[in-house]
Amino acid sequence: MMRQGGLSRRVLAVPQTAPMTPVIVPFGEWRPDLPVLANPGLIIAKNCIPAEQSYRPFKGLAVQSDALTARARGAIAIKNSSGNTFLYAGDATKLYQITNQSVTNKSGATYNTSENWDTAVYGQTVIFTNLTDAVQSIAAGSGSNFADMITSTLKPKAKRVGTVRDFVVLGHTNDATDGVMPNRVWWSAYNDETDFDPDSATQCDYQDIRDGGAVQRIVGGADYGVIFQEFQITRMSYTGDRTVFRFDAMDRRRGTPLPGSVVGHGRLVFYMSEEGLFVFDGTSSHPIGANKFDRWFWDQFDIGNAERVSAAVDFVNKLYVLAFPGEDSSAGGPNKLLLYNWHDRKASYVDIETQIVFRAATQAYSLEDLDSIGSNIDDTSVFTVSFDDPQWQGGLYRFSAFNTDNKLCFFTGNTLAAQWDTGDRQIFRGRRGYIDNLRNLVEGDSVTVTAYVGGRDLLTSSNSYGTGVTANSTGLHTVSNNSRYHRFKLTTAAADDWDHCQGIEVYAREGGIF
Repeated sequence: MMRQGGLSRRVLAVPQTAPMTPVIVPFGEWRPDLPVLANPGLIIAKNCIPAEQSYRPFKGLAVQSDALTARARGAIAIKNSSGNTFLYAGDATKLYQITNQSVTNKSGATYNTSENWDTAVYGQTVIFTNLTDAVQSIAAGSGSNFADMITSTLKPKAKRVGTVRDFVVLGHTNDATDGVMPNRVWWSAYNDETDFDPDSATQCDYQDIRDGGAVQRIVGGADYGVIFQEFQITRMSYTGDRTVFRFDAMDRRRGTPLPGSVVGHGRLVFYMSEEGLFVFDGTSSHPIGANKFDRWFWDQFDIGNAERVSAAVDFVNKLYVLAFPGEDSSAGGPNKLLLYNWHDRKASYVDIETQIVFRAATQAYSLEDLDSIGSNIDDTSVFTVSFDDPQWQGGLYRFSAFNTDNKLCFFTGNTLAAQWDTGDRQIFRGRRGYIDNLRNLVEGDSVTVTAYVGGRDLLTSSNSYGTGVTANSTGLHTVSNNSRYHRFKLTTAAADDWDHCQGIEVYAREGGIF
C-alpha cells in the first residue's frame, strides 16, 4: 500500500493465471528512417522481397557462365530479328559475347576504362562507350568483333549513350576540337549511328546544356529522351525543324550524383538524387523514399565508391533494384541491394556481393549445350533449376548480376536467410506487458523460423533481445519477457522453403504501471 496526499494506491502484479490476449503484429512497410518507438512498420526487412500484405523469399546467385578476365563494368542483352538472344559484357580492357556458359572475347582493341561502360541498343546494334576509348559497336549475333562505331570526320568519344527515336545520342563528350564537354549532348545523323558530322541535311547536331552540370545518364524513348544531369533533369523532344530537338528543363531542383542509379521503365525513370529515391514521369519528379529509407541509404552508402553503383528492373517481381557499396564493404564493391516494389510501394534490402546488376535474358540450350554445364543431368548441385523452367527455352528477360568471381548469375539460387525486426511497441498502453508466447505468421513447406523478443523500460535504455526460440509442435515460440516497450524479430535459415511472411501473433498478459 502506498499513501500520497491522503490517497491510497495499490500496485499489484498480475497473477500468472491471468488470461492472455492475442495481439496480431503485422509486418508493415520497412521504414528505418522513422523513430523506433511506435514505428508502424519494420526497422529491418533483410533478404526478402516486399510484396502486398507480406514479404517473400529472395534467392541468391546461381552461376550461368564462365568468368570474364576481370571485374564486370557493363553488360546488356539483345534479341535479334530472328528472336535469338545475345549477351554482351565488358571489363576494363575487353568486350565479350556470352553464349550460354561460354565467354568469347569480342574486343576490337585493347581498351582502358577506369569506370563502368555505358551501353545502349540501336536496332540490331549493340553500343558500348566510355570517355577514354572510341565508341564501340557490334551487330547482334555477328561473328565479327566490336569496332569503332563512328566513321564520320568528327569522332566524338562519350561517357554516356542512349537512343532517342531514330538517333544515337552521346553525352559528356570528348572531341578533337572542343575537348571534354561534360554538359554536351550530341546526336547522330537520322537513322545512321556512324555519322556524327553536324549537318542540317542529316539532322546531326549537338547542344550544350548551360545549366545542370555534367550529363549523367541518357534515357531514350520513342517520343522523347530524358537527360539526367548532376543538378537538373532535361527533356529532349524531337521537333523535326532546323533545331531538330528542343531541350526543356523539367526539374531544376534535383538531378543525380549517381549515374548508375538511373533506370527507365516505360515512361517512368527511377533515380537516386541527393534528397533520396525519386521517380520521374516525363514531366515531374515524385519522392519514393521520403520518411522511409532515404536517410538509411545515405547512412549506409560508401560515397567513396560511388562509381560502383548500378541498377536494374526486375519485371517479374515489379522491383527497382539498386546495387551499392555499403560502409561495411570489404573491397569497395557493391554488397547491398535496395529493393523497391513500385506496384505495392514497399521496400526492403538484401545483403549480397555483386559487381553490377542488369537485365539479362535467357538463351536457348540444346542437349549439346547442357554438356558444357555438366555431364550428369541428375546432378542437382550443378543443374539447380528444373528442366521445366522457361530459362532453358531462352528469350526470357531476367534480373541478373555478375558475382565477385566475374561470372554471370541469375537470382535463382538458394533462398537467403531473412530477418524482420519491428519497432518498439506497447502491447498495453501505459502499462508493462508479459510476453509468454509468439506464433509466427510465415507460410512455407520447410522453414525453420526463430523468434526473438526484446524489451526495455526506458527509451534511454538499449533494447536487449532474449535467446532465439524455434516453434514447438503447436506452432508456438515459448518466450519470456516483461517490459514496457517490446521489440520482435523473426529469422529464417538459408535455403529454407517458404512463401510469405506476414507478421507475428503475440500472447501477452497485462502488467503493472511501473
